[in-house]
Amino acid sequence: IGTECGKTFVSAAVLRAMAAAGRPVLALKPLMSGFDPAKLEDSDAGRLLAAGGRPVTGAAIEDVCWKSFPDWLAPNVAARRHG
Repeated sequence: IGTECGKTFVSAAVLRAMAAAGRPVLALKPLMSGFDPAKLEDSDAGRLLAAGGRPVTGAAIEDVCWKSFPDWLAPNVAARRHG
């Protein structure tokens, strides 16, 4: 599945529904591209954290996203670009 097709949007909706039902939730975003540390809430990981009721902080993002890249590219392309 490519970029900008709604994966994070749908995942966040599922997280919100599960949290509202009292279910424990945790989302992982192992790789993330287009990440701007100055805009944590706008990142995919930030949106997933917020949907799960967790604070959106740099440390929380590092917990759920193990590698991020600044370029808006497919993660494999961004990874190659950044070595």
